[in-house]
Amino acid sequence: MDKSKLHVKLDDVENITKYIPLIRSYNRHSISEIKMNVKNKNPVMTCNYIEEPEEMSRLYSILKKLEREGANLEIEQELYGIERIVNLSTIANLIERDEIISQQIQEYDDRILDED
Repeated sequence: MDKSKLHVKLDDVENITKYIPLIRSYNRHSISEIKMNVKNKNPVMTCNYIEEPEEMSRLYSILKKLEREGANLEIEQELYGIERIVNLSTIANLIERDEIISQQIQEYDDRILDED
């Protein structure tokens, strides 16, 4: 159910070779495919963040590295067909929210098990 995705576009055709190793560490796409996606303004990385929450943390780490290297990123959040541009702090908030929810679920499960 791909209803929640983050799409990352890179708006820096001139310096693309500088960023390819980081992008490939996330998705293993070929160099030519990454270059074509940048040239055509298509996403170079995509994350289904509700189905694969651990991937969002990995993506966030790579995006921070790309930003430190000077990459001009466009991060688009797609949620149930609605799209909006977000920034790294939004992704950090999503990660933190997921951690809090996971902790609350674990605490609830522990309490239920203790009652049995």
